[in-house]
Amino acid sequence: QCVCAVLPLSLPPTPPLAQSVSKQPCHILVMKRNAPAFTLMTIGKHFLTIEMGPQSPGVIRADIYNKTLTHLQNLLDWIELFNTGTEFQAAEVECFEVHEKIDYPRDSEGHITACIHSELQDRDFEPLNPGDPIFQPFDGGDPIIFQGQQTLYPVFVNESAYYSKGIAFWTTRKITLALPSISVKG
Repeated sequence: QCVCAVLPLSLPPTPPLAQSVSKQPCHILVMKRNAPAFTLMTIGKHFLTIEMGPQSPGVIRADIYNKTLTHLQNLLDWIELFNTGTEFQAAEVECFEVHEKIDYPRDSEGHITACIHSELQDRDFEPLNPGDPIFQPFDGGDPIIFQGQQTLYPVFVNESAYYSKGIAFWTTRKITLALPSISVKG
């Protein structure tokens, strides 16, 4: 189970997120400004989304809810420290940059013909290597393998909210961002 912070690539994560990550696992997903998205977060100049999951629509899991509250409190604590003049030293943070969306295999009428392979299910933010199985065809055929040229990291694997949007999962690249030192200039 994970909590994911989603940020625009134009606004790299700042020390509060780096500190939050060090206290408790939180994957940071960065998106390019022109990346297709299906939420209101992309209409503002800057955005930050904290996403809980994976969990079924309409379900609240206490463990994920509590992790989200912890991350939110870490961010609010950082804002308070920043506003009172605390200087935060430069740091590096591991992030995942959105690469591309992968749709389910479909027939000529647009019907899904395979499901997520069991070796990919529940493996968000874990390495996906060329040749790894990604789909299991409904007709019992051989698994469909990942044809990528490099190791990528899938996210939002088999999320039911994305079925109608033609998304089986997104691939991401693992990157390291350098965070500058930051303080209030007074």
